[in-house]
Amino acid sequence: MWKIAWQLFLHNPIFGYGDQGYTVFLDKPWFSSTASGFAKKTMACCGPHNELLANMLRSGILGGLSVLCLFFIPLVLFFRNAFDSNTRISEASRLGISYIITVMICSISIEVFNLKYTSTFYGLTIAGLFAQIFSEKIKASETGKINY
Repeated sequence: MWKIAWQLFLHNPIFGYGDQGYTVFLDKPWFSSTASGFAKKTMACCGPHNELLANMLRSGILGGLSVLCLFFIPLVLFFRNAFDSNTRISEASRLGISYIITVMICSISIEVFNLKYTSTFYGLTIAGLFAQIFSEKIKASETGKINY
């Protein structure tokens, strides 16, 4: 399915296909050597089962970039604070790093942000951990300003 998804993405990398717009291309002659009939039926029914590839098919390059930003922007911010001298900041940062890495591993074989509750839980968890980090930084700061 990943090979099919990559081949379809290379055919339309800028705009993507929408939610299921790629299914009409699975029977085209230029695509016949990419996968078996069973793999094509599975792809039409279930999608690529990969968060990055699914969003690249749906929205093109910007869809893939959005998934990478969902993972790497909070990850970088957590890494910046992971070795802080304040124990609460470093523990919250390490918890955030482990959570994001776990979600990244899960997203290899399933679309983790496909359902509203998983997206909401991810956002609330990241926001809660950042709130803990920022509140500790404000408490420790004498000026009331924080350095991210």
